[in-house]
Parts: sequence; C-alpha cells; structure tokens
Amino acid sequence: MISIGARSAEPSENMTVITAGPETVTLGELIRQRNKEKKPNNDEKAIDSLIERVVNYKLTIAAAREEGLDTTAAFLNEMGRYRHELALPYLRDTHIDDSLVSVAYRHLQEVLDIEHIFISSPENHAERVETAARAEALRKNLRDSLSFGEQIELTGGMWPYFFEDLAFTTPVGEISPVKESAYGFHVLRVKNRRENPGMIKVRHILKQTRDLTPEEAAIKKHQIDSIHGLVAAGGDFTSIAAANTEDPKGKENGGELPWFGPGEMAKEFEKAAFALKPGEISAPIKTDFGWHIIRCEGIRPLQPLDSLRPVLEKAVRSDERSSAAIEATVSQWKSAHPDKKEMSLAEAVNELIAELPEKNAEYRRKIKEFGEGLLVYEISDREIWSRAASDSAGLEECFRNNRSEFRWERPHYKGYVVYANSDSIADAASDWLKSALATGTGQIKSTDVRKQFGKDVKIDMIIAGRGDNKIVDYLCFNGAAPEESHWQAYRAVNGRVITSPENATDTKGAVVSKYQKILEDEWMKKLRKRYKVKVNRNAIKKAMGF
Repeated sequence: MISIGARSAEPSENMTVITAGPETVTLGELIRQRNKEKKPNNDEKAIDSLIERVVNYKLTIAAAREEGLDTTAAFLNEMGRYRHELALPYLRDTHIDDSLVSVAYRHLQEVLDIEHIFISSPENHAERVETAARAEALRKNLRDSLSFGEQIELTGGMWPYFFEDLAFTTPVGEISPVKESAYGFHVLRVKNRRENPGMIKVRHILKQTRDLTPEEAAIKKHQIDSIHGLVAAGGDFTSIAAANTEDPKGKENGGELPWFGPGEMAKEFEKAAFALKPGEISAPIKTDFGWHIIRCEGIRPLQPLDSLRPVLEKAVRSDERSSAAIEATVSQWKSAHPDKKEMSLAEAVNELIAELPEKNAEYRRKIKEFGEGLLVYEISDREIWSRAASDSAGLEECFRNNRSEFRWERPHYKGYVVYANSDSIADAASDWLKSALATGTGQIKSTDVRKQFGKDVKIDMIIAGRGDNKIVDYLCFNGAAPEESHWQAYRAVNGRVITSPENATDTKGAVVSKYQKILEDEWMKKLRKRYKVKVNRNAIKKAMGF
C-alpha cells in the first residue's frame, strides 16, 4: 500500500491507473517503472513525462499484439527459452546450494598432494568395458606400490569437480575407486593433506638452463650465485632483476609475477616461495626452467567464506553440481504429488516452470516485461528503425526540412583517400581512381581495386572532421605525418573541405535519428486515434505525493 495522507483514500498498488487500448498499467507497475530510472524526479512535470512514456509503450504493445507478433514461432520460441532460463534459479533448493558452497570452501582450505593414473577411454563400448576392468585390476595391484603415476598438487576449484570430489573423499594413504569421466578412467592416491597457505606475490630472477650442455649450465649457476650476492648485500632487487633475468616479462617489470597459490608454479619454486616472509630473499633454487632467486613481496591468506561466496555460488551452478539443488526441489515436489513420481527430471522441471507464474509474482513480472520488450522491439524495428535507415528519399526530405539542425562545429573533408605501400603506387592508384570516377558510375568497388593493385592499395570514401582521422588531418588540415603503419603513402583524391553537410549522407547518423523521431511521433498519433487512452491522474499524483 502507498500512503498519501491520513484523510485521503489510499490507492492500491493493484489499482489500474492507465488504460491504452487493451493494455493496462497498475499503480504498482508505474511506480516500479519510475524507480528504474537513474534519477527519478517527483515534480509534476516529471510524472507527466513518465505517464507519456508508459502510455506510448503500452500503445506499441497493443499494436504488436493486434498484428499477431505474439503468436509468431520466433516470439514463442524466444519466450520459451527465456521462461526456462529464468525459472531455474527459482527452482533451486537454497539449502542444497548453501551446502555445496560450504563444501567448496572446505576444499579451498586444504591442499592435497596426490598421485594420479589416467587411462584414456576408447569410443567403442565393448573396448570401454574392457578398459574399465583393466583399470579396476590396476587399482588392486597398485595398493602396495611405491610408484604411482603423476604427482599433482590440488586445492578446490583447480580441476573438474568430479576429480576434486574424488580426491577430497579419498582418505590420506588410500587409493580411490576407479572413476570414469568423459576423458577416460582415473585412479588416484592421496599422499598428504595440509592447510592452504593462501596466495603469494613474488619477484624472481631467472637464469635458464633448459636444453643447455652441462658446461653451459655451470656458467648459469655461477651467474645466479653472483647475482644472489648482489641482492643479499642489499642491492635493489627490481633493478637487478630487470637487468639480469632471462624471463622476458621480468625484464619489463623487474621480475614481478602475478599473485599465485598452491599448484600453480613448479613445485620447487612454490615451496621456496612460501617458505619466505615478506621482504626475504631465497637462496638460488633449481627448477626444470633453470635457476631462480625469489623475493617475497606479500602473502595473502585465504579469504573468508562470505567474501568468496559469490564466486563459489557461480562455480557450483556452472558444473555437474548445478543440477543437485534442482533435483532436490523436484524430489520434494514428487513427494507432494505421488502421481508424478514416474516423471523424468526434465518433465518434472517443465511442470514446475508451468506452475511458477502463479506462485511467484517476481517471476511472473519478469516474464511479462521480457515478452513486452520483445514485442516493442519487433514492431518498432518494422515501423521506425529499419524503415528510417532504408528510406533514402525520406532521409533526404528530413535533411532538407531540418537543415539548420545539422551543423558542424569543424570543417570536414569529403572525398576519397588512397592508402598505398609506396609513393609511386599511390600516384598510380590516384590516377586510376580519377579515371574510374570520370568514366564509371561514381562508385568504386573494393574488388576492382584488389584486381588492379592486389594488396598494395586500399581506397576509402571518407567524410571526416578535423581531429577525427589522423590521415585526413595530415592530408587536408596540416596535421602531423602519420606514425609508421602498414601503409607508407596517402593521397586525397576528388575531395574538398566543406563547412556544413551537403546532403543526408554527409551526416547520416544524425539524420537517421531525427527521421526516426519523426516516424515515431507520427506513428504514436495514429495509435492514439486507433486506441482509447485513459489515465487516472488524480490517483497517480496522490500516490506520488501531490
């Protein structure tokens, strides 16, 4: 309810305050529309303007429905897609979502050291069954094995969730069950679980040793030791890194690396980095890339759950976990409707979506607004936008009748610009262009240019004001020579400098916009004659405090 004063009747939000043909607007709808505006004003003039816009909008919808645009296959398909897409968040069991987010955060709090064996899955079903049996036999034989496939450092969110879940549900020292995925079969053993140390930011100096001979690698070790002596003695790490590192990016930014966490760097590098405190410098450490010296710039612990909740909610709704919350809702619904127990998940979801508009006012409102928006777009494009853009005669008439509105503050060049790979080619292309314009239709096709000059020339028809185009500024307005680019020479051909547009094409964007407004105003006049409009201004203004 909306209060308008103790002694006045209180208009209800459900009261119809605008009628435009068969379309109606309640007071609540009108207020919501006002609140959507960036800076809603409460003066009477602003309210009158709001009423005018809403009336025009509803008249447009009425016209679209009369033409049957709400019955076309395109409209119905788009509405069906949107109903389904919009409904899914409303069908989720929030308790399940909260539980999944909590589990995801618990996974983030730990780092697992695991060993992983992967067996690719053949496409043939019989071979896949045989491969599954082989993977199961391998798992049993590996129980006492000391060597166990690739070594992986894992925390929450790094791998596909099926793999993450398999790792975090396997006890330390145990071997997981065989897990089949779209990629193949997976078996893993969890070696260790430890607290996630968070994120770290470092600078480093690298001397590469990959693919070097032992003698060359020894020289790199000597170099890194010498550099370590400099930074350990208090030398500026950033400057020394920029001068000495063999990491290309490090030369530009003083060895700075982005923030990283467990499992994102070479294991030896990560271990040495996380052993440092801010400001400390490591001894030279060896990785497969070469020798490194690391300086810790900062450590950031794992953020609290509330800070990460939006990210985790997005994650659980974008992988195989996304269906769990909807499946829980469907299960509850089936329990309340025993006759629906045999329905598939998809069938049950469709029934729930069909029921949703009656049960959820917000969903119902959003569906209505989306459908109306589609109708307004389709009929406005037909009656105004596309018509204005394609009506050359109408655009010229609009230009002539409103010439004073289409003025320029700066002079413009109107003509052709030739781009070429050399001065001689530019001259030849200019001569060819002049001849073609004199003997042809006045239009130059890019295919003709390509046929004549290959990729050595480009020709554009240009209308550009001073300061809008560096090439035009250089050719016509005493601008600086263009910086080096693909093209080496430029020519202005059959052009001139004009101070105001000569026709609609010269300022087409502005003319099209003006013509669209004219068409819209004319169309609205027709619609107001076709449909009766009724506005309860007293109720509206009372509700808004007037």
